Order: sequence, then C-alpha cells, then structure tokens
Amino acid sequence: MRTQRFFVISDPQIGNDFQERMMKKKTEDVLRTATKDDVVLIPGDLTDHGVGPVDNKFMLYFGYCICFRKKGQVPSRNELDVLHTQYIRPLQEKCRDVLMCIGNHDTYTQFWWGEQAPAKYVKKENGGLIYKKDANGILVFSLSIHPTQKNIAWLDQELAKTDAPFVVFFHYNTKGAYSDWWSDKEKDLLENVLKKYKSRLCFIAEGHKHLSYKTTWRDFPVVNAAGSHAVVVDVTFDPVQNILDRNSRILESK
Repeated sequence: MRTQRFFVISDPQIGNDFQERMMKKKTEDVLRTATKDDVVLIPGDLTDHGVGPVDNKFMLYFGYCICFRKKGQVPSRNELDVLHTQYIRPLQEKCRDVLMCIGNHDTYTQFWWGEQAPAKYVKKENGGLIYKKDANGILVFSLSIHPTQKNIAWLDQELAKTDAPFVVFFHYNTKGAYSDWWSDKEKDLLENVLKKYKSRLCFIAEGHKHLSYKTTWRDFPVVNAAGSHAVVVDVTFDPVQNILDRNSRILESK
C-alpha cells in the first residue's frame, strides 16, 4: 500500500490584501508540515487582477481605467512576481510538485497584449492549462477555470487509458453560493464521466468560494481551501488493486 499526501491552497489572489494574508498563513502552515514527497494543488485565482510583468505602466493604467472605472483599483505591482518568489518557489523547494490552474481573476487584464500573464505562467510551470501529472502513481488532472464540454471529453479519454487512481482540480466551486459561474449542463457532463471511474476518484479540489471546507458534490468528495486554512488529503491506495482510503482534514495553525 502507498500513501500520497496532497495539500490544497485555493485562491491566493495576490493583490487582494485579505486573501494575500490568508495565503501567507496557509503557505507557512504547509511549509511547516510538508515533505519532499508531498504535492500542492492551487485551484486558481493566483492573482487578483491578472498582473504580471508590464513594461508600459501608462498602458497598464489606461487599460485599468477602461476595465474597472473605479478609483483605487489600479494595481501598482507585479502580482505574479510576488506569487512566485514569496509562495510558489518556497513550496516547490519543499515539495514534490506544485500544480496550479488559473481562475477568473487571472484573466482580468493584459487583454490588449493577447494572452494573460497568469496563463503563460501556469503553462511555463506546469506545461499547460489543461494537463495531467503523475503524483507517485496518482494522476492529477487540471481542468483550468472550470470543466467545459471539451475538457470533460479529454478527461474521459485520458481516464479510459489507465486504471490509476486520480484527482481532478479546477477553479469554480461545484455547489452552493457562486457555483452558477458554470452551467448545469457542464456539471451533468462531469458527473457522468466521474461516475464511470468513481472507484478510482480520490477527490475534487476547487476554489472560488472563499471558505475552507470538506464536502461532497453528487456523492464525490470535494475540498476547497480558499478560506483561512489549507486542506490536507492523504490518499492510501494499492498500486495493483487501486483500493482507496481518503483521509482529508483542515490544516490547523500552531
């Protein structure tokens, strides 16, 4: 039997003072506990405004005046640089892997240059926006901001090729407040695929709703760590028979 530990830290949202304080606390909690064999999942909203490296400060200010039209909403720093240097790099140095996806906040700017900086960052760090990684025998699937018909079909095709246990993560939450950011049709499609492989599903990791909790959605285990605490999930499995034991808990601070 093997046990693989996952830490979930949702919605760092660098540039939002409250969420950034929560990210600092959660990262410190994980770094205090984690080992080199552990995997960290970050389900989206890496930044608050989607700001990465910007050479033309006037264009940035002009773009924000058009987009937000509110005084005080123009960011004054490179949010991605803060995310990487203060949080992602220390986690990468401590853990086996740090896997991320983008959220809706990560798409808010730089549209006049084409692709958003957070999307480029995730592609550079993890190889794509929709991707799979092997975590010591458990496959981890990023479905980006939310499961769409296209990426659900891709997930189905990938799961049909293997007998391995798996984790799915994306940004939008599955139920309750704020879960209407993706459609009921998409939720039904995801449910139908996950039902086919339910015995192998370890858990779903989500964000968007700024709370930390463990729950179920349509009888699938779900964790969200967008509030004040990270969530830990220990998955015990047999590499041959794929017998799963999921033990999830809220990571408390000292």
